[in-house]
Amino acid sequence: MAEHGRCPPVANMFENTRTTFTNSLVRRIAWNMPYHAEHHAVPTVPFHNLPRLHELVKTHLKSTSKGYHDFHRDNLLDLK
Repeated sequence: MAEHGRCPPVANMFENTRTTFTNSLVRRIAWNMPYHAEHHAVPTVPFHNLPRLHELVKTHLKSTSKGYHDFHRDNLLDLK
């Protein structure tokens, strides 16, 4: 849900898909998919190189969250 939720429906992958900053354990379990905007922008990059890609494109990211907890908290607050 965090990867696409509350993102604008536009063509720009750095805007319509979220990168979620999380700890190394979650990134490892999820095959670096918290770098989701990077994955959608350049899908040919292998999962193990997504952190390196992130370093190259991080200034272009428009939709990010500090973590899954923060995303869900903000999402619930927006519903009120």
